[in-house]
Amino acid sequence: IGTVRIGGGPVASKTVLGDAIHDMSQHYPDVSFSLFETSSSTLPELILKSRIDLGIGILPQGSKGIRFEKLLTGRLLLICSQQNPLSASKTISRCELRRLPLIRHSKENTARVIAFDLYGESDTESSFRLEAMNVETIISYVRRNMGVALATSHTVEWLRPDGISTVELEDDVQIPWGVMSDA
Repeated sequence: IGTVRIGGGPVASKTVLGDAIHDMSQHYPDVSFSLFETSSSTLPELILKSRIDLGIGILPQGSKGIRFEKLLTGRLLLICSQQNPLSASKTISRCELRRLPLIRHSKENTARVIAFDLYGESDTESSFRLEAMNVETIISYVRRNMGVALATSHTVEWLRPDGISTVELEDDVQIPWGVMSDA
């Protein structure tokens, strides 16, 4: 009985959370849901300030006071247009990645923080092309072959974007995704 306040990213809110909330509504008809769409990086603060009860996403590094239950582990991938010559590649090295025209997430995005922990912010500045907050926006520019981007495998699986190819990174970067709550 009552309201469950859930925070999640735009992709998770449209895909995974939609199914979960639908199923929960069927089993618990007296529960209502409040969905707060935001980036994973803001979820711990919203939980600790009691603005949401649960967060669904990638746990940002250094999140103190947060309990994290991993639901799945994804990988960091390069996404490119199917028109891009890279679409025929199986893997890409760190050195090759640094020379590509990069469409990147805005600074508050947790996937960007993970990518730059691995590759370094300064290493990507020379190839930086465009910055956007939402992965769906980034995909639309990648589809136009305006550059390449890093995305998580679960995001690509959930969205199944047309006109996009994925290339494995030489560095196997595992990204846990799950439920956050107040410890």
